[in-house]
Amino acid sequence: MRLFVLLTVIFANLGASTLFAQQSAWVASSGITEAETAVLQQRLTASHGTVTPGQTISLAWDFSLQPGWHIYWQNAGDSGLPPELRDTTNTILPLTFPVPEVIALPPVTNYGYHKAVTFTAPYTIPSNLPQGTTTLPFKADFLYCKDVCLPGRATLELPLTVATAAVANLGFAPVQRLPEALPSPVQATYQGLTATLQLPPALAVEGVQFIPHEDGIIDDSAPQVLQGATLQLNLDNQQSTPPTQLKGLLRLPNNEAYTVDVPLTLGTGPTASNALTFGLGTALLFAFLAGLILNLMPCVLPVLSLKILSLVKHHQGPARTAHTLAYTGGVLVSFWAFAAVITVLQASGASLGWGFHLQQPLVVAGLMLLMVGLALNFFGVFTVGDSLTRLGGVGKAERLWGSAATGVLAVVVATPCTVPFMGGAVAYALTQSVGESFAVFTALGLGMAAPFLLLATQPKLLKFLPKPGAWMVMFKHALG
Repeated sequence: MRLFVLLTVIFANLGASTLFAQQSAWVASSGITEAETAVLQQRLTASHGTVTPGQTISLAWDFSLQPGWHIYWQNAGDSGLPPELRDTTNTILPLTFPVPEVIALPPVTNYGYHKAVTFTAPYTIPSNLPQGTTTLPFKADFLYCKDVCLPGRATLELPLTVATAAVANLGFAPVQRLPEALPSPVQATYQGLTATLQLPPALAVEGVQFIPHEDGIIDDSAPQVLQGATLQLNLDNQQSTPPTQLKGLLRLPNNEAYTVDVPLTLGTGPTASNALTFGLGTALLFAFLAGLILNLMPCVLPVLSLKILSLVKHHQGPARTAHTLAYTGGVLVSFWAFAAVITVLQASGASLGWGFHLQQPLVVAGLMLLMVGLALNFFGVFTVGDSLTRLGGVGKAERLWGSAATGVLAVVVATPCTVPFMGGAVAYALTQSVGESFAVFTALGLGMAAPFLLLATQPKLLKFLPKPGAWMVMFKHALG
């Protein structure tokens, strides 16, 4: 009996030692509130507890998430970022991603995972590791979201034993639902901004959805229509040319998925075209309408409210017309500058679209600082004479260049917004000659400035604006 107890203790200790030498501890990430102390947990497990220098092993990166929280697939969709795992040399390991969920958060669509998910990756043990026990630190970067998105960063300490012979982790069995090979080939064609996938009959079921491996291929939030065995997709209208390959997954409602990687060829028919099917006149109309609608967007409306305050101050005499024309000039010059930069960069081989500059962190940070500065000024925290406040047109004696600067600011803050008619107009502009491109962006600018041009040419409309008074101070605070 004593011998049995002794052997049990020895094997238990060996089992605990083996487990320690192949798995990191769980690392928790908290939420926004103090009550959300562990909304996400992650750990790293190795396929071998004992390894040899230069050996390639497998790693399993496990995530456990509280209800409502999610992380992202390799293509996050309209927003988000995929997770990254870096080894001791700061090299990003190639992850194997399971089949994702489609996360619809109107007006955006994302691809990711709730509850739990496991990624796997190959890893080669450094050849210079000495024999004995060691701990390898892996850097984890990820974005986890619920009502808000939080950047996550953690170090996963993976203990291993280095020896002359490898010992496998018999309990290493990552649970992953991976895509399968297609049962039969598919074909993909496009006409204008519509692509079609001809599916095998077994996959032509209601609710089937194509998920692209990369961003910028399709409009992720547009409905995908199944007609018979043909799945219709809307291509991303911000791209100047259609993709040459459709690469991604066909996801079925039962969570099964199949890998798709087929050429996207131009279809036949009267509407088949490498550009949009409408002409310059329609593009100009669409651009003008899009410019009008931009005035109602949340990203633009506060700035335009400042311009209304300016018109209230300058509603008499030629000053009204001069300030309105200065504002229009600022809008048009901004759109022309945007078109010129895009034209030059496209000529150098770049693929860019509306709002491309917002991919630069320094630009985004600068805009954030500008908005915070304007807000503090509106609240009366400080006053900046002829510099910052002139961008908002709220100084005591606004000059013409202040109105022009307001026009520039309105265009800059409008770039995160995409409105009806804009996608088609901009896509047309990016596929045509320089002259037509500038004409479309001019129409956009005129549409955006049209309400103020109307007020300048129709002074009787100004009677609907309230007279200057104490309400303007309260309104400034509200804008702040």
